[in-house]
Amino acid sequence: MAKPDQRGDTGSDPVNDAGSDAGNLARSVGTVGGLTLISRLLGYVRDIFMAAFIGAGPVGDAFTFALTLPNSFRQIFAEGAFNAAFVPTYTELQTREGKAAAARFAGQVMTLLLVILLPLSGLILWQMPAVIGFLSQGYDPAGQRFALAVLFSRLMFGYLTLISLMALCTAILNANGRFAPGPGVQIGYNVILIAALVLAVPVVGYPAHVLSVGVLGAGVFQFGLTWLLASLLVGITVVPRLPRLDRRLRGMMLLMGPGVASAAGLQISSLLNRALASDIVGAQSQLYFAERLYFLPLALIGIAFGVVILPTLSRALARGDDAGAGQTIHDGLSLAGFVAIPASVALLVMPREIIATLFQYGRFDAEASTQAGWILMALSIGLLPVILQRVLYPVFFARRDTLTPMLVTLAGVGVQVALAVTLFPVIGVFGLGLSIAVAAWLQAFAAAWLTGARGFWRPDTALMARLARVCIAAAAMGAGLWLLRGLSAEIFVSGAAWQRVPILAGLVLAGLTVYILMSIVMGAVPPSAIAALRRLGRRSG
Repeated sequence: MAKPDQRGDTGSDPVNDAGSDAGNLARSVGTVGGLTLISRLLGYVRDIFMAAFIGAGPVGDAFTFALTLPNSFRQIFAEGAFNAAFVPTYTELQTREGKAAAARFAGQVMTLLLVILLPLSGLILWQMPAVIGFLSQGYDPAGQRFALAVLFSRLMFGYLTLISLMALCTAILNANGRFAPGPGVQIGYNVILIAALVLAVPVVGYPAHVLSVGVLGAGVFQFGLTWLLASLLVGITVVPRLPRLDRRLRGMMLLMGPGVASAAGLQISSLLNRALASDIVGAQSQLYFAERLYFLPLALIGIAFGVVILPTLSRALARGDDAGAGQTIHDGLSLAGFVAIPASVALLVMPREIIATLFQYGRFDAEASTQAGWILMALSIGLLPVILQRVLYPVFFARRDTLTPMLVTLAGVGVQVALAVTLFPVIGVFGLGLSIAVAAWLQAFAAAWLTGARGFWRPDTALMARLARVCIAAAAMGAGLWLLRGLSAEIFVSGAAWQRVPILAGLVLAGLTVYILMSIVMGAVPPSAIAALRRLGRRSG
């Protein structure tokens, strides 16, 4: 069968046209998504304990702010920006010159990361009170929240260097088609923190202090295990090497520049939201728990696609296979829409019910659930465009163009900041979530338009028709959830936990059943998913 060309055109039978690459993409995304789901479920167990032990008061605000600080810097220097620059360069080098040359390059990059991150970490640890004062101006410098935020941030900030080195080892594994270890070690991270809460807190008390130390210990575990797996599974032992500023390393550093600027813009936006929320006691914690639920489908779908698509596109382009690259984008958008659209609808229809069931325990009360639910509702509007960005940005990264995504991202950040500052005084924390959603849609539209304008890829009518059918199936699911939710609304307001959990599970099962049945009837299931299921069936048979 003829494969779709770079523009995304399909043959007459999309199910049969889906080749092995489509099945491989679906299977790889499924592997990453499945392990990420396990990790996130454990993360929610951890958050349930956090909500019960710490709550949404001053200690909770200080801890959640401190927890986001090293993660913010990690995402600036060592995650999206780093992967976008490292993976295409590493993949080309390994393809053309072999693993030994690739290992030398990785060692030079490790040294570069250490040279940047160790002095940066030392400077921030030294000036942590000034950093907290600048980023959380709603905190009283003489108050409890400020002192605890400084303490927790200092305890956890070493996590930045450890997790950045882990990102290097994970990128090497991903470039060699080993996608499971990255999300797999995250499972260990959550197990360590749950163990700290369950075993250490009853003995020593001070749950936020225990967790702060636990985060650092979990970082040691994550880096150590990914380094070992890179050695065992790929045959590349990454050790620091004296950097040689040759063409490849200079090129990677130049590619990182726009990526760092993009990530910095996003983190500045996130930190601004938290700074605005710091004016209201408990709002930072509410924003944290709402974002946790928002990030679940984003992690399962968006991050999984980001992990899988970039090395897949890089390998296709290194072979000169433009048609294969176009097929990857086509399959990625089809799969992403099939999962992201119903997830957005579910979060939009019953945000408070989900928040109350998962987190309304102990010090996290019904009012905190209501406010966090409003934030989650607003964020859900922007879930789909963020996931689309995760599929479209690698189209540029694989071609070593990090400038275009940077410009799109920074424009979106500008819109988000302006909206947040305007809306927060009027509609409170809901305005923070809404500003993120509006900016995400503008970025997704810009990325899609530029992808077509540059001639990289354009959607065909078959893809658009399939996504329209997905929207209809998701709308039917949303209508059913809305009706069923109304029958049990009182339980989510004042009912006991043992009542909320089975009812929410029933709502999720009912919604999923409606969506799957409607998708099958309307032919909305992506061919790549069908190809993966057929392959699984042949193996099990």
